[in-house]
Amino acid sequence: VRTVGMRVHLSYDGCPETSPVAVRSVDSPDLFPLGWCVSQGGQLLAPPGALPKHVVNWTEFMQKNLRRAYRAEVNCFVRQPVLPLPDFVVGQKLELELPPGEPPLDMSQFCVATVAESSQQTVTVHLDGYDGQRQYYHELARDSPMLHPVGYCHDRGLKLTPPKGVTDEVFDWDSYLQFTEAEAAPASLFTS
Repeated sequence: VRTVGMRVHLSYDGCPETSPVAVRSVDSPDLFPLGWCVSQGGQLLAPPGALPKHVVNWTEFMQKNLRRAYRAEVNCFVRQPVLPLPDFVVGQKLELELPPGEPPLDMSQFCVATVAESSQQTVTVHLDGYDGQRQYYHELARDSPMLHPVGYCHDRGLKLTPPKGVTDEVFDWDSYLQFTEAEAAPASLFTS
């Protein structure tokens, strides 16, 4: 586990360092303290899909590793009450604030993004112009302070990186929304 800004990069126990990494927002409802599964009446966690060759018995491997594991404190997993929120709709546009040091070199901290998925607790957005590239998808809590309505940067004099292939000089939200036949996510959906 390592943290990068507001995100946690997770690797799977028993898998090589080169295995894919799961990326979650630090306040993701998908993260739980060690032992949560068993405390809820469940079984020991299932092994990853491709169990490494050196791991013969998954249960034994996990018990051995958990005894010496550095555990995240339970207070790291405090859940905010889930309030019924209006829905983000797939395809809506917004402005995404990336953690410092996170953007690729050709981007500012704020980027044009589109809602890719939405659930009661989370919204997944992707940076416009980078479709199909997983590293440009971000799953965040719906009330994340990193999500901003269209016009947020303009109203505050902040630099907004336009979609890949569009220059700063010609980017205009009204024209872009019309060109993409999309709608801006309503300002009422945001905490910022």
